[in-house]
Amino acid sequence: MSFLLVGRNPKARLSMGASHASALSAVLAELSGKEPEFMQHATEQQCKTWAALLRENLSRVKLIKGVNKRGRKYAFLVVQGADIRHEFSNGHYKHDAIDFVPSWEMANDLDDEWKMIMNGFVEFLESCGGILRVV
Repeated sequence: MSFLLVGRNPKARLSMGASHASALSAVLAELSGKEPEFMQHATEQQCKTWAALLRENLSRVKLIKGVNKRGRKYAFLVVQGADIRHEFSNGHYKHDAIDFVPSWEMANDLDDEWKMIMNGFVEFLESCGGILRVV
């Protein structure tokens, strides 16, 4: 499943997969202290605030990527300093079907794919003028 985020700026469009949207939402929730609702709509100010949070903390965002025992690939974004046990037992990732709780030893810097996704999302947020809808 993928989403198309449509901005108030007529040229602002961003397509992303559901797993990417979920991971970005988890990062924004950790950085801002509350669950972002960018999948519904957002004001221009909210978008600029989220873009600034992501840009300022990009070096703190880490990637946990691998394959679980059933062969399912996974990729999770976590913010350095976050309580990983909470994120996977009670937090944002509690509903993901993995059969273990990751540790900080598994976290790495973002790979090129995730850097591109993060930078594309930040650029969209900075220029969209607010999110009108998600289709």
